Amino acid sequence: MRPTSVSAARLDNFVAPNKSITCHANLQIVLETFSHAQPASKYSLSNGAETALTLKVIAKAQRPWGGCVDGMNEEGLAASITLGGGRSQGRGFSIILVIRYVLETCHHVEQAVKALCRIPVALAQNVTVLDSAGNYATLFLGPGQRPIITRLRACVNHQRAARPSSFSVARQQFILRALEDPSMSLEKLTDGFLRPPLYSVSATHPTLYTAVYRPAKGRVDYIWPGKRWSQGFEDFQIGEYTHNFTH
Repeated sequence: MRPTSVSAARLDNFVAPNKSITCHANLQIVLETFSHAQPASKYSLSNGAETALTLKVIAKAQRPWGGCVDGMNEEGLAASITLGGGRSQGRGFSIILVIRYVLETCHHVEQAVKALCRIPVALAQNVTVLDSAGNYATLFLGPGQRPIITRLRACVNHQRAARPSSFSVARQQFILRALEDPSMSLEKLTDGFLRPPLYSVSATHPTLYTAVYRPAKGRVDYIWPGKRWSQGFEDFQIGEYTHNFTH
C-alpha cells in the first residue's frame, strides 16, 4: 500500500464472540500502510536447542518510526490501539513501539498485560489484546497514571476518567449493542464497520482501513468498501493496494 495522508484522531476496536479482534482506524499522520511477516531472531540454549527471541508478526506498521498500530504474532496474540482522549503528555515510550515490542516478545494475553503495565507511555492510549485461547483485555494507559485493566469488549477514544465526546460514546454504544445481539455474526459486525457511525468519508476524519485479526487461524483481512486483502502466516504474500479515499 502507498503512503496516505489523513488528518483525524479516531480508532475503534472490538473483540468479537468468535475470538477475533477488529480494529478500525482513522489516523492523524502521514503513514505508510503495509503488512509484513518479519523473520524471527533466534538464540541457542545450553542444550543446543534454538528458541525464538522475536516472534513473526503481521502488522499495520507505521513508518519511519517502525512501530505497530495493530498486528498479530505467530503465537496468536493480537493487539490494537486507540487514542485515549487525554491531552496530557509525559515521559514514556510511543505506544506504537510498545505494541511492536509486545507482539515480538509476548505469547499470550497475560504476558502482554504485564508488559503494557510495566512500560510507561507518553500519551493517553487504550490497548486491546486477544490471544488464540480467547483471553482478552482492554487497558487504559497514560502518563502519570496507574494502568487500568478491563474486560471491555469495545474501545473507542475515551477512558473512564475522561470526559468523552458524544461522538466517541455513540460509537462505543453502537458496537456494544451489536455485540449483545444474539443473531450477530463476525461478518455482520465487520459490515457495520463499513457504515456510519463507524465508517467515515469526511475529508477531515476519513476511515483509513478496517482490519479483522483471527488469532486461532493466524489470518488477517484488511478491508475497504468493495475490497478485502487477506494475509496469513502460512501463505503470506508481498503485495500492495492503493485505495482512493476521495470516493
